[in-house]
Amino acid sequence: MEKKEKLESEKLLGVISVYSNTVLYHPKNKKGLGAGRLLKASSLKSIFKFIEGKSEFLTYSFSGFIPENVLNYNSETGKLIFWTPPQRRLLIFKDDIEIKTQEYNIPAILWSYNGKNSLSVYALKGNKKPKLDDAVCQAPFLNTSSNGKVCMGNVIYTNKTGKFDGYMDILQDLFYNSIFTHTNTNNLATVSIRDAYELAKDPKFNWDKYLYKTKLKISEVI
Repeated sequence: MEKKEKLESEKLLGVISVYSNTVLYHPKNKKGLGAGRLLKASSLKSIFKFIEGKSEFLTYSFSGFIPENVLNYNSETGKLIFWTPPQRRLLIFKDDIEIKTQEYNIPAILWSYNGKNSLSVYALKGNKKPKLDDAVCQAPFLNTSSNGKVCMGNVIYTNKTGKFDGYMDILQDLFYNSIFTHTNTNNLATVSIRDAYELAKDPKFNWDKYLYKTKLKISEVI
């Protein structure tokens, strides 16, 4: 993945040629135009829709450089996958929950938003940018299922700006500012979630040995 968008800024991406009943695409390279490749019907439809201004292609984009913590994104659907390093956050719990509302240490988190008000979160060990073969752990949060999917409740978020800018901050704010009310799985951590959060009150606490490892790798999530 390149770190900067290269869409309209490119003067020439390639040339489409027609020979008899065959349509070919010749990509631009350092020596000029490359050998023609056969275009599929689906590709042609997308091109014509784009020319007519009716395409849903490239609906979402970044204004400039793609942030370092973005692991994958889809400019058509608005799907965005990113990670955040360990941090300290205020978590809000329902009054009848044994865990109290206050600041806690949070592990590194893998965020997966599908662009249609569906959010999944997973925990990661360590504090460095993850690799595709790194293991994925259960996010130690209430309101989160064993498959990572978050119960959104009455929280609705749809990106209508056409930009990914600010996307990540908004998703985190919506998640962390919601009220954690219930458990959806018994495997939120290697110890009881209440005991884990009791330990996580300490600013020096590290979640790594308390995270419940899943069978997934990051490559299977993105």
